[in-house]
Amino acid sequence: MMDTHHAEPGPIWFVLTLLFIETVYAFYRRFFAGTLSKLIPDKLPSTTGIFMFMILTGFVAYLIRMVYPVGTSFFGLQFGFFSLYIGMYLVGIIACRCNWMEQLTLKGAIPWFALSLICILILMIATRAEDVTPFLGGLNLSALFYAMWEPVMCVGISYFLLAFSKEYFNRPNKFILTLSGDSYAAYIIHPMVVVCCTFLVEQLSASPLAKLALVLVIGIPCCFAISHLFRLIPGMKKVF
Repeated sequence: MMDTHHAEPGPIWFVLTLLFIETVYAFYRRFFAGTLSKLIPDKLPSTTGIFMFMILTGFVAYLIRMVYPVGTSFFGLQFGFFSLYIGMYLVGIIACRCNWMEQLTLKGAIPWFALSLICILILMIATRAEDVTPFLGGLNLSALFYAMWEPVMCVGISYFLLAFSKEYFNRPNKFILTLSGDSYAAYIIHPMVVVCCTFLVEQLSASPLAKLALVLVIGIPCCFAISHLFRLIPGMKKVF
């Protein structure tokens, strides 16, 4: 279902998308700053507010996928996921400006994480059929379910990881800071590393799951190691 009539930017699609969203936000800040600030609460969203966010982003995705089903892309951009991308981008800005991170608690995150785990089980059961095409888009309940499933997963897991990290990892760590600095370059180069690792493990006689595990064990450290060396080149840290 991939559109092969147009060139694609590979993993840079994420940078391209972010650049577009950042441009729109910069335009808003330049000409309309403060017009919506009074509508934004300083406290964490209520349960109702979180559910409304999930429903809104999920339903918009469902509508988009009637035209652009999952797997259909234009210049490497799958518009069926953009409602959640944009929604989470806006939530990130609001969370920063309203200090939501300081209000996050692990106790408050656990119910949402549990809900996301339940959704994983439901999807595994729902997609046991060989044909999963209805889930990818169109006017049907399967597509609606999958579109609503994604924001539940995204919010539940993101909420939990943020609260968990705040509780247990919110302290200076030189190794983590180094990985954080190298992460963007690792993202840019990871396709080449993954392809090479995949080619190597394909020569082995092992199960697909074992090969996947081997690619992860080899590929992730290699991505960060190469990125770190790459960023040692004078001037590269300004770009990556």
